Amino acid sequence: MPLSRNPEMRKHQLANLTYRGKKGEHFSPATEFKKGYVPWNKGLRGYHMHFSEDEKRKRAERIKKHRHLFTKDERSKIQKRLWSNSEHHKRMSEVHKKPRLCARRRVSLTCQQCGKSFEVLLYRKNSAKFCSRACIALSKVGIPPWNKGIPMSEESRRKLSKSVEKLWRNLEYRNKTSIARIAAQRRRPTKPERELMRIINENNLPFRYVGDGSLILYGLNPDFVDCDGSKRIIEVFGDYWHSGKRDLRWQETEQGKKAVYGQLGFKALVIWEHELKEPDKVLEKIKEFDRS
Repeated sequence: MPLSRNPEMRKHQLANLTYRGKKGEHFSPATEFKKGYVPWNKGLRGYHMHFSEDEKRKRAERIKKHRHLFTKDERSKIQKRLWSNSEHHKRMSEVHKKPRLCARRRVSLTCQQCGKSFEVLLYRKNSAKFCSRACIALSKVGIPPWNKGIPMSEESRRKLSKSVEKLWRNLEYRNKTSIARIAAQRRRPTKPERELMRIINENNLPFRYVGDGSLILYGLNPDFVDCDGSKRIIEVFGDYWHSGKRDLRWQETEQGKKAVYGQLGFKALVIWEHELKEPDKVLEKIKEFDRS
């Protein structure tokens, strides 16, 4: 066992150091109990009273470094012994009266985009370059992405397609993605939808507008839904966007939407933009659909 640096404990260790036991056996004479043995720290109050200033500093560093090695009770005892010393109590009180460390350790920098001055914590001195997210976005304008012009391999395309298909099969993910997409678009009623809203409001028909993303069914956002719980949906199709000239997914076609809504127990009616030129016929069509 190594001898202690403390002279008083070192003296007791040397006085009680006697070898017993066979060679190779673990033996600690300084810690083994002996009848009549007087502990080296008997009569000393406080574990820190017999240490020199250098020893106190080293022990404090060891405690701080290996704090997680002490149990809760041991840490509590150490703190009680420390705070029993009036000098330690006075010194810690002065430290707590000073302003917070994070408030004092702030530096002022200049934004590389707008030139304004802003403050950051000291640890962000070398990394902070912009004062806001807007300046970060403006700094990236005109800078091409790292993968621009690099074609994606067929294997990467296949893996990406499979991962997206797997995610899209999850109904919760599909509805969440659709709601976020519609919210980002800030969708408002189109001109044909406003015309149909006028017809519905003037004739007190039991339908309300939900094309702003307030209702999502299997990833689709219907335009109008009934108010009486009869599970009826009205879709307004534009002549250009839903014509055969554009490549549409099956769910975006008239037959596809009716089939998807039908699986969920809804009946769907599709009204085309050119039909709204004759409001009377549209009104009769909606009334017949509501009675069915």
